[in-house]
Amino acid sequence: MLKPVLARFLLSDLRTLKRAAILGFTVCSGLWGEHFVSAAESSSPVPNGIILQAVSESKALRDGKTIALETGMLIYPGDRLQTAIGDSVLVQCNDLTLQAIAAGSTWNNNCPFESEPKCPEDAIKCPHRGEPRQVNPFIPYIIHPRRTALLNPRPLLQWNPLAEASIYTVVVRGEGVEWTTETDRTQIVYSGEIPLQPEGHYFFIVTADTGQSSRQEPPQLGGMGFWLLDESTAQRVREKEAHILQTVPEGTANTLAIAHLYLKHGLISEGISRLEEWIALGGRSASVHRLLGDLYANHLLLDIQARQHYERAETLEQSL
Repeated sequence: MLKPVLARFLLSDLRTLKRAAILGFTVCSGLWGEHFVSAAESSSPVPNGIILQAVSESKALRDGKTIALETGMLIYPGDRLQTAIGDSVLVQCNDLTLQAIAAGSTWNNNCPFESEPKCPEDAIKCPHRGEPRQVNPFIPYIIHPRRTALLNPRPLLQWNPLAEASIYTVVVRGEGVEWTTETDRTQIVYSGEIPLQPEGHYFFIVTADTGQSSRQEPPQLGGMGFWLLDESTAQRVREKEAHILQTVPEGTANTLAIAHLYLKHGLISEGISRLEEWIALGGRSASVHRLLGDLYANHLLLDIQARQHYERAETLEQSL
């Protein structure tokens, strides 16, 4: 088993690291080698791994620059990681293999990498091609799930709360499903008799008792819907998740590794949920907040949520 081996290298108490010199990312054609493209200066525009755990003064050498490592930071082909004495780093490559870098050593990034991929022709499978725009904060616009694949056939549906609203009517439609319910909350688990079907495409509408509706959000290339992974892909994701749970130490690294897995397979909403869960449990990382900002801005087209994460990233950087 890998876990006992990794345990020798890892520290459970993460401390905030020095500000990274290169943190900005934009989404162009996928995530972490499949969809995610960095605007950072690097020898390759496509990252091929992520730092799951880093402590203290470890560094990365990239294009002649020295960058402080931070949990959640993406790495690129050509990077050299240097761990300080007494410190260690855990990396997850895009192929989901793990690299445990011992304290006081240098590691040349040998994660597999690909040249920049092209965006698929199918707009439904490439929702991030929409143009960023401001969201109307006075309507119950959809937050999750939207513009994403899903693993869970009974997802949690979330929307923007309205101060004046008391009751929301929720309608889910698609692939044999027509489900309607009412709630006084701003989220609800889909509980229709018919579970969402693999490869089925769906959308949901929220209407407040004040008259405002999520339908007031203008249409967007790629739509605002969501779809379930096909059965074979879903099974592979579950098997890889089970492997992560067995091999990656519990805590920060475990959560980020599963988020990486989800995002790699286009599970944007569920990946975001994992990252925000990590933050809610006390995780502090400007890189993670910037990643969340990019996911909200460039995939889900939600500028309000994106701005909140970008501002939090700046606050963390300024505190270093």
